Amino acid sequence: MPMGPVDRDTSIDAGGTAWRIRSLIAMGHDCTRIARAIGEPPRLIRSVAAGRATTVDPGLREVVCQLWDAWWD
Repeated sequence: MPMGPVDRDTSIDAGGTAWRIRSLIAMGHDCTRIARAIGEPPRLIRSVAAGRATTVDPGLREVVCQLWDAWWD
């Protein structure tokens, strides 16, 4: 589903991003591998997956969506 333009300065709810990361973890990918694939620090991925991050940068959401699409089943 195409997304409209996103204001890069706006934080968005982390729920969908956390769900996708947790889905990848359930498939056997660890936070370090996920982080390496998207160029982010593993601590950020662990924080989102654990629900400690309530918002994320739209850019992070976008790359996690792309990774999920590429790695899911």
